[in-house]
Amino acid sequence: MDTFRWISVVLSMILGLGLARVLNASALAFRLRHTARLDRIPLAWAGCVFLWQLQFWWGILELQAMVTQLTLGTFLALVLFPLMLYTAAALILPMDRRFAEEPMADLFQRDGRWALVVLAAMHLLAIAVDSAFWGVSPFAPQSLCLAVLAALAILCSASRSRRVRVRATVAYSVLALVAACWLSPAVY
Repeated sequence: MDTFRWISVVLSMILGLGLARVLNASALAFRLRHTARLDRIPLAWAGCVFLWQLQFWWGILELQAMVTQLTLGTFLALVLFPLMLYTAAALILPMDRRFAEEPMADLFQRDGRWALVVLAAMHLLAIAVDSAFWGVSPFAPQSLCLAVLAALAILCSASRSRRVRVRATVAYSVLALVAACWLSPAVY
């Protein structure tokens, strides 16, 4: 197995676990929708985590041309992305019946908001990796876009105001959708 295939298998396994985590938690929320007090903010963020997982999985194909020689540093940097996405997926929505016992908004404020810190760290890591490995300027448009996404995630995580969390969530969701389409090749 060549280097690229080996890397893509490792990354795909971790991404698959994260995707399963978000989908299982979302299905549980759907099943408990009649008895649980659901909240759109954590559900929107779960959708964003799902989006970034798919975007990274799609982007793995691009690595074949970029990774010509694998070093331990390159491998660790690349593995950090799906690990961070898995962590965000594991934190964003609970996977147990706490949905029925506590309002989702409270669960999100206590535990789920930490997924946003992980997402912000992932965006900042992307800026650093792009700069270190591929020579992309930290002031390039895609780097600035990732910095704004990180700031919005931190703002939503840190805010106690529901109004601020709603606005940060909407702004992040729209920008994430645009950025994921913009940063992903249309065809391979």
